[in-house]
Amino acid sequence: MTHAAPPMSLPRSAVVGAAIVFALSGGYIRRLLDLYQALQRNVTSPVMSTQPLMPLESTCEYAGIPCKYVWGHRLLVPNVLKWLQATTGIPYEVVFYAFYLVTLAAGYLVFYWFLRHWLAEMPSALGMTYLAALYPLTQTNPDPAQMMIGLMLFCAALVAIERDALPLVMLTIFVGVFNREEIGGVLILYALRWIGLKPWPKFVASCAAVFAAWGAAFWGARYVLGVPAGYVAAWTVGNTRTNVDGLLDALRNPTPFAHFRIVFYLAIPPLLVPLVYRRWASVPLLFRRTVWFVPAYLGVLFVASILNETKQFMPLMTVVVPIALTALFPPPVAGERVS
Repeated sequence: MTHAAPPMSLPRSAVVGAAIVFALSGGYIRRLLDLYQALQRNVTSPVMSTQPLMPLESTCEYAGIPCKYVWGHRLLVPNVLKWLQATTGIPYEVVFYAFYLVTLAAGYLVFYWFLRHWLAEMPSALGMTYLAALYPLTQTNPDPAQMMIGLMLFCAALVAIERDALPLVMLTIFVGVFNREEIGGVLILYALRWIGLKPWPKFVASCAAVFAAWGAAFWGARYVLGVPAGYVAAWTVGNTRTNVDGLLDALRNPTPFAHFRIVFYLAIPPLLVPLVYRRWASVPLLFRRTVWFVPAYLGVLFVASILNETKQFMPLMTVVVPIALTALFPPPVAGERVS
């Protein structure tokens, strides 16, 4: 009689150590990408994508618009950095880069924790490694801490959505707005997971509650800061025009760096098709339903943001990576945490 070999176990120290190594190496690789950008004249200054995120009270401008109108509601990271600087007396630049590396390592650990709800240790570690390998391609602006915090919030939101913990979903989206507005995608994820599975009145009320939590933070912060009411509409029109021109330019004049990242990320969803072919049934229900988040999220970004800023594609990893890994490494019981 033969016995199956026990699954390989990963010491917790190995996972934590890997996250730290990934954070350090990812930060270093990003500096090389910054240098390449500068050499290719894709940025206006050699330090554009490495300079610290300025506090909201700065007099900087973005595309001729005061920074507080661009960042508006993004109060979390700038105020945390400001508080750390005031408390420790450490120079702002040092605080910024230290916080950047800490949030990088924390993001990898949270992503591992997130995957462990559906996968064993080794596939989860593989997913964390995959995220770390893609990370340098996402850095286009000086707010890496915000993007990794956003990824952590998406991970927490999906776990709460699967458990139908509506108060936790609302809390995550409310807090997340003060980091970045992309957290609004949680509403799409919630709706996709529970549509048709809840009584219609309860489903609509739950979605309305999630939207209210997002809107209270988004519009409330902008109202308090005095952001002009027409700014969002003007920004949307400008972004759509920029994205159309950018896609046309990418077809006419493909350059190695200016368009590689967007093509790479947009190519990921189609690549899932052959990967999960005939394995779709092994993908947990949460991700079989939220796969539609990918085109929905890209559609929102097309009219609400600049697609070439690939940092905004990071939330897609919370759907794409679990789909790929659960298709390749089916969990014993779909939807349950693997011990």
